[in-house]
Amino acid sequence: MSNDARSVKTPVHQISDARLRKVRGEEPPGGDDLEARVIALEKASQEIREKLVRVETKLDHTASKEDLQSVRAQLEGSMRTQLQWFVGLTWTASIALVGVTYFIATHLPK
Repeated sequence: MSNDARSVKTPVHQISDARLRKVRGEEPPGGDDLEARVIALEKASQEIREKLVRVETKLDHTASKEDLQSVRAQLEGSMRTQLQWFVGLTWTASIALVGVTYFIATHLPK
Protein backbone atom coordinates (compact mmCIF):
# COMPACT_ATOMS: atom_id res chain seq x y z
CA MET A 1 0.00 0.00 0.00
CA SER A 2 1.45 3.40 -0.90
CA ASN A 3 2.20 6.12 1.63
CA ASP A 4 -0.46 8.34 0.06
CA ALA A 5 -3.18 5.78 0.65
CA ARG A 6 -2.09 5.31 4.26
CA SER A 7 -2.03 9.05 4.89
CA VAL A 8 -5.56 9.37 3.50
CA LYS A 9 -6.75 6.92 6.15
CA THR A 10 -5.06 8.85 8.97
CA PRO A 11 -6.91 11.79 10.49
CA VAL A 12 -6.38 15.06 8.65
CA HIS A 13 -4.99 16.89 11.70
CA GLN A 14 -2.08 14.36 11.85
CA ILE A 15 -0.98 14.91 8.24
CA SER A 16 1.72 17.51 7.55
CA ASP A 17 0.94 20.40 5.22
CA ALA A 18 3.36 19.12 2.55
CA ARG A 19 1.83 15.63 2.64
CA LEU A 20 -1.68 17.09 2.53
CA ARG A 21 -0.82 19.15 -0.56
CA LYS A 22 0.57 16.03 -2.19
CA VAL A 23 -2.58 14.00 -1.38
CA ARG A 24 -4.84 16.75 -2.70
CA GLY A 25 -2.87 16.79 -5.97
CA GLU A 26 -1.33 20.21 -5.55
CA GLU A 27 2.18 18.75 -6.06
CA PRO A 28 3.36 16.34 -8.73
CA PRO A 29 3.47 12.70 -7.62
CA GLY A 30 6.78 11.21 -6.58
CA GLY A 31 8.24 14.40 -5.18
CA ASP A 32 11.96 14.86 -4.67
CA ASP A 33 12.73 11.17 -4.23
CA LEU A 34 11.34 10.27 -7.68
CA GLU A 35 14.73 10.52 -9.39
CA ALA A 36 16.37 8.34 -6.75
CA ARG A 37 13.61 5.74 -7.16
CA VAL A 38 14.01 5.77 -10.96
CA ILE A 39 17.79 5.32 -10.65
CA ALA A 40 17.26 2.41 -8.24
CA LEU A 41 14.75 0.82 -10.62
CA GLU A 42 17.12 1.20 -13.58
CA LYS A 43 19.92 -0.41 -11.57
CA ALA A 44 17.61 -3.25 -10.53
CA SER A 45 16.46 -3.78 -14.11
CA GLN A 46 20.10 -4.06 -15.25
CA GLU A 47 20.76 -6.70 -12.56
CA ILE A 48 17.61 -8.56 -13.60
CA ARG A 49 18.75 -8.53 -17.25
CA GLU A 50 22.14 -9.97 -16.27
CA LYS A 51 20.48 -12.72 -14.24
CA LEU A 52 18.12 -13.49 -17.12
CA VAL A 53 21.06 -13.87 -19.50
CA ARG A 54 22.68 -16.33 -17.06
CA VAL A 55 19.46 -18.34 -16.81
CA GLU A 56 19.04 -18.44 -20.59
CA THR A 57 22.67 -19.56 -20.97
CA LYS A 58 22.09 -22.41 -18.52
CA LEU A 59 18.90 -23.40 -20.32
CA ASP A 60 20.82 -23.66 -23.60
CA HIS A 61 22.91 -26.44 -22.04
CA THR A 62 19.99 -28.29 -20.45
CA ALA A 63 18.39 -31.29 -22.10
CA SER A 64 14.87 -30.76 -23.37
CA LYS A 65 11.99 -33.19 -22.98
CA GLU A 66 12.45 -34.37 -26.57
CA ASP A 67 16.16 -34.98 -25.96
CA LEU A 68 15.38 -37.12 -22.92
CA GLN A 69 12.74 -39.11 -24.82
CA SER A 70 15.22 -39.74 -27.65
CA VAL A 71 17.88 -40.98 -25.23
CA ARG A 72 15.33 -43.16 -23.47
CA ALA A 73 14.25 -44.76 -26.76
CA GLN A 74 17.86 -45.43 -27.73
CA LEU A 75 18.61 -46.90 -24.31
CA GLU A 76 15.54 -49.16 -24.40
CA GLY A 77 16.53 -50.39 -27.88
CA SER A 78 20.09 -51.12 -26.74
CA MET A 79 18.89 -52.96 -23.64
CA ARG A 80 16.46 -55.03 -25.70
CA THR A 81 19.22 -55.99 -28.14
CA GLN A 82 21.60 -56.93 -25.31
CA LEU A 83 18.92 -59.06 -23.63
CA GLN A 84 18.22 -60.90 -26.88
CA TRP A 85 21.92 -61.61 -27.36
CA PHE A 86 22.28 -62.77 -23.75
CA VAL A 87 19.31 -65.15 -24.00
CA GLY A 88 20.51 -66.45 -27.35
CA LEU A 89 24.05 -67.08 -26.14
CA THR A 90 22.79 -68.71 -22.95
CA TRP A 91 20.62 -71.14 -24.94
CA THR A 92 23.46 -71.85 -27.35
CA ALA A 93 25.92 -72.49 -24.52
CA SER A 94 23.40 -74.74 -22.73
CA ILE A 95 22.76 -76.82 -25.85
CA ALA A 96 26.53 -77.06 -26.51
CA LEU A 97 27.15 -78.20 -22.92
CA VAL A 98 24.45 -80.86 -23.21
CA GLY A 99 25.98 -82.03 -26.51
CA VAL A 100 29.50 -82.21 -25.06
CA THR A 101 28.21 -84.08 -22.02
CA TYR A 102 26.34 -86.57 -24.22
CA PHE A 103 29.41 -87.08 -26.43
CA ILE A 104 31.65 -87.73 -23.41
CA ALA A 105 29.11 -90.08 -21.87
CA THR A 106 28.65 -92.16 -25.05
CA HIS A 107 32.12 -92.19 -26.52
CA LEU A 108 34.47 -92.65 -23.61
CA PRO A 109 35.37 -96.21 -22.69
CA LYS A 110 33.85 -97.55 -19.55
